[in-house]
Amino acid sequence: MDLIGWLLRLVFFLLVLWFALQNTVSVTLHIPTHGDTQVPLVVVILVCFVAGAVAGVVALAPLLFRQRRRIAALTRAARDQHPSGSAPAPEGIPDVARRVGAVGGLETTEVRVRRR
Repeated sequence: MDLIGWLLRLVFFLLVLWFALQNTVSVTLHIPTHGDTQVPLVVVILVCFVAGAVAGVVALAPLLFRQRRRIAALTRAARDQHPSGSAPAPEGIPDVARRVGAVGGLETTEVRVRRR
């Protein structure tokens, strides 16, 4: 599975490299303080991509902070409801699956091995 991840990263890197090499033509960029400047097109695309990513992070920041405050408030409420560590033990995945009827035969702990 780790090999597949590295192969996907390699393919993505090669695609980005190919895209960058195809967009090396210079474009004129007018900057009010510096006048006209010749910049490779791939640099303009990269700067616009990074600016968009930063704008997305800034737009999501208030929502994330609200969610963290809500989680902290719910955690405090749960701690106040069960003081001094008397909270019930969390259920394991097999217990929950057995309770909802999603899995049958989890009661046995014996492991059966098929030999060929």
